Amino acid sequence: MSILAENIKYCRERKGMTQEGLAKHFGLSSYKTVQKWEHDIVNPRAITISELSKLFGESMQDLYTRSIKELDVERANKPQNIVDLPDTHPVPIIGTIACGT
Repeated sequence: MSILAENIKYCRERKGMTQEGLAKHFGLSSYKTVQKWEHDIVNPRAITISELSKLFGESMQDLYTRSIKELDVERANKPQNIVDLPDTHPVPIIGTIACGT
């Protein structure tokens, strides 16, 4: 099964939606299309994947390339209100620094 198929199923369930509910959201006549997406039989069109990413609050790139389930675990383990430091590089110090007597 592809990462995209796994992510569609995981994100749908995380959102509390049924296959029927997701199909209805996209104006599909049957849940079977969603079922085919989740079983990796058929891939959704690019515009549909764009809409899925908006609905699930995930980037299109992450839907295709990363396990959203694992990403959620990483997010849960990361402390809140922590900002990543920008990239740094060493700067040589020239001269002396006074440090007391």
